[in-house]
Amino acid sequence: VMSQSKSFHRVTVKETDVIKPAAVLLLCNVAILTVWTVVSPLKWERSPGTTTDRYGRPLESYGKCILPSYEGGGAPAWASGLIVALSIAVNAAVLAVAVFQAYRARNIQLEYAESKYIALSIFCVLQAWLIGIPLIFVSKDLPSARFMVPSTILFMMSLAILLVMF
Repeated sequence: VMSQSKSFHRVTVKETDVIKPAAVLLLCNVAILTVWTVVSPLKWERSPGTTTDRYGRPLESYGKCILPSYEGGGAPAWASGLIVALSIAVNAAVLAVAVFQAYRARNIQLEYAESKYIALSIFCVLQAWLIGIPLIFVSKDLPSARFMVPSTILFMMSLAILLVMF
Protein backbone atom coordinates (compact mmCIF):
# COMPACT_ATOMS: atom_id res chain seq x y z
CA VAL A 1 0.00 0.00 0.00
CA MET A 2 2.75 2.49 0.94
CA SER A 3 4.91 1.77 -2.12
CA GLN A 4 1.94 2.08 -4.48
CA SER A 5 1.02 5.49 -3.08
CA LYS A 6 4.16 7.08 -4.54
CA SER A 7 3.17 6.08 -8.05
CA PHE A 8 -0.47 7.07 -7.46
CA HIS A 9 -1.86 3.58 -8.00
CA ARG A 10 -5.11 2.70 -6.33
CA VAL A 11 -4.86 -0.32 -4.04
CA THR A 12 -7.85 -2.18 -2.65
CA VAL A 13 -7.39 -3.95 0.66
CA LYS A 14 -9.65 -7.00 0.75
CA GLU A 15 -10.99 -8.87 3.76
CA THR A 16 -8.61 -11.77 3.11
CA ASP A 17 -5.65 -9.38 3.30
CA VAL A 18 -6.57 -8.69 6.90
CA ILE A 19 -7.90 -12.11 7.90
CA LYS A 20 -4.83 -14.09 6.81
CA PRO A 21 -2.31 -12.40 9.14
CA ALA A 22 -4.82 -12.40 12.00
CA ALA A 23 -5.47 -16.12 11.48
CA VAL A 24 -1.72 -16.85 11.38
CA LEU A 25 -1.20 -14.93 14.64
CA LEU A 26 -4.14 -16.71 16.25
CA LEU A 27 -2.82 -20.12 15.15
CA CYS A 28 0.66 -19.27 16.47
CA ASN A 29 -0.75 -18.32 19.86
CA VAL A 30 -2.98 -21.42 19.98
CA ALA A 31 -0.03 -23.64 19.03
CA ILE A 32 2.21 -22.08 21.71
CA LEU A 33 -0.47 -22.43 24.40
CA THR A 34 -1.24 -26.01 23.34
CA VAL A 35 2.44 -26.98 23.54
CA TRP A 36 2.63 -25.34 26.97
CA THR A 37 -0.43 -27.25 28.18
CA VAL A 38 0.94 -30.56 26.92
CA VAL A 39 4.60 -30.15 27.89
CA SER A 40 4.42 -28.29 31.19
CA PRO A 41 0.90 -27.54 32.42
CA LEU A 42 0.33 -25.21 35.33
CA LYS A 43 -0.48 -26.81 38.70
CA TRP A 44 -2.93 -25.59 41.32
CA GLU A 45 -1.43 -24.91 44.75
CA ARG A 46 -3.42 -23.94 47.84
CA SER A 47 -1.61 -22.19 50.69
CA PRO A 48 -2.94 -21.50 54.19
CA GLY A 49 -3.26 -17.90 55.29
CA THR A 50 -1.47 -16.35 58.22
CA THR A 51 -4.45 -16.07 60.59
CA THR A 52 -5.47 -19.07 62.68
CA ASP A 53 -8.18 -19.84 65.18
CA ARG A 54 -7.46 -20.71 68.81
CA TYR A 55 -6.80 -24.36 67.85
CA GLY A 56 -4.15 -23.46 65.27
CA ARG A 57 -6.31 -24.13 62.21
CA PRO A 58 -6.03 -21.63 59.35
CA LEU A 59 -9.01 -19.32 58.94
CA GLU A 60 -8.24 -18.51 55.33
CA SER A 61 -6.35 -19.91 52.42
CA TYR A 62 -5.61 -18.89 48.89
CA GLY A 63 -4.83 -20.80 45.74
CA LYS A 64 -2.91 -20.02 42.60
CA CYS A 65 -1.64 -21.68 39.48
CA ILE A 66 2.12 -22.14 39.58
CA LEU A 67 4.73 -23.33 37.15
CA PRO A 68 5.55 -26.95 37.96
CA SER A 69 8.93 -27.82 39.37
CA TYR A 70 10.94 -30.67 37.92
CA GLU A 71 10.10 -33.79 39.89
CA GLY A 72 11.73 -36.39 37.68
CA GLY A 73 8.65 -37.21 35.63
CA GLY A 74 7.68 -33.97 33.95
CA ALA A 75 9.31 -31.33 31.85
CA PRO A 76 12.08 -29.25 33.41
CA ALA A 77 11.04 -26.03 35.12
CA TRP A 78 12.74 -23.94 32.42
CA ALA A 79 10.38 -25.35 29.76
CA SER A 80 7.49 -23.17 30.96
CA GLY A 81 9.72 -20.12 31.08
CA LEU A 82 10.91 -20.80 27.54
CA ILE A 83 7.36 -21.15 26.26
CA VAL A 84 6.26 -17.93 28.01
CA ALA A 85 9.27 -16.13 26.51
CA LEU A 86 8.36 -17.48 23.06
CA SER A 87 4.79 -16.25 23.44
CA ILE A 88 5.96 -12.80 24.54
CA ALA A 89 8.47 -12.68 21.66
CA VAL A 90 5.84 -13.56 19.03
CA ASN A 91 3.33 -11.00 20.29
CA ALA A 92 5.99 -8.30 20.80
CA ALA A 93 7.22 -8.89 17.24
CA VAL A 94 3.68 -8.42 15.93
CA LEU A 95 3.37 -5.22 17.97
CA ALA A 96 6.70 -3.98 16.55
CA VAL A 97 5.54 -4.70 12.98
CA ALA A 98 2.29 -2.83 13.67
CA VAL A 99 4.23 0.17 15.02
CA PHE A 100 6.48 0.13 11.96
CA GLN A 101 3.55 -0.10 9.53
CA ALA A 102 1.69 2.71 11.31
CA TYR A 103 4.85 4.83 11.13
CA ARG A 104 5.21 4.18 7.40
CA ALA A 105 1.55 5.06 6.78
CA ARG A 106 1.58 8.23 8.87
CA ASN A 107 1.62 10.60 5.89
CA ILE A 108 -0.93 8.89 3.68
CA GLN A 109 -3.76 11.33 3.07
CA LEU A 110 -7.05 9.47 2.91
CA GLU A 111 -10.57 10.14 3.94
CA TYR A 112 -10.39 7.33 6.47
CA ALA A 113 -6.72 7.58 7.50
CA GLU A 114 -6.52 5.84 10.83
CA SER A 115 -2.76 5.39 11.24
CA LYS A 116 -2.73 8.06 13.97
CA TYR A 117 -5.44 6.21 15.86
CA ILE A 118 -3.63 2.91 15.43
CA ALA A 119 -0.42 4.49 16.71
CA LEU A 120 -2.28 5.94 19.70
CA SER A 121 -3.81 2.55 20.45
CA ILE A 122 -0.46 0.77 20.16
CA PHE A 123 1.13 3.40 22.40
CA CYS A 124 -1.55 2.76 25.05
CA VAL A 125 -0.98 -1.00 24.88
CA LEU A 126 2.78 -0.53 25.14
CA GLN A 127 2.30 1.82 28.08
CA ALA A 128 0.10 -0.74 29.83
CA TRP A 129 2.83 -3.35 29.35
CA LEU A 130 5.58 -1.05 30.62
CA ILE A 131 3.64 -0.10 33.73
CA GLY A 132 1.87 -3.41 34.33
CA ILE A 133 4.61 -6.01 33.96
CA PRO A 134 6.76 -4.61 36.81
CA LEU A 135 3.61 -4.34 38.94
CA ILE A 136 2.92 -8.04 38.35
CA PHE A 137 6.36 -8.94 39.69
CA VAL A 138 6.03 -6.59 42.66
CA SER A 139 2.60 -7.94 43.64
CA LYS A 140 3.36 -11.65 43.18
CA ASP A 141 3.05 -12.42 46.93
CA LEU A 142 -0.27 -10.62 47.45
CA PRO A 143 -3.17 -12.80 46.30
CA SER A 144 -5.71 -10.03 45.74
CA ALA A 145 -3.19 -7.81 43.94
CA ARG A 146 -2.00 -10.77 41.88
CA PHE A 147 -5.54 -11.04 40.54
CA MET A 148 -6.30 -7.33 40.19
CA VAL A 149 -3.11 -6.17 38.44
CA PRO A 150 -3.31 -8.51 35.39
CA SER A 151 -7.08 -7.99 35.19
CA THR A 152 -6.60 -4.21 35.19
CA ILE A 153 -3.85 -4.45 32.57
CA LEU A 154 -6.09 -6.48 30.25
CA PHE A 155 -8.99 -4.09 30.86
CA MET A 156 -6.87 -1.02 30.10
CA MET A 157 -5.43 -2.57 26.94
CA SER A 158 -8.88 -3.55 25.67
CA LEU A 159 -10.31 -0.17 26.62
CA ALA A 160 -7.51 1.69 24.85
CA ILE A 161 -8.05 -0.26 21.65
CA LEU A 162 -11.83 -0.02 21.68
CA LEU A 163 -12.07 3.67 22.65
CA VAL A 164 -9.69 4.68 19.88
CA MET A 165 -11.47 2.48 17.33
CA PHE A 166 -15.01 3.57 18.12
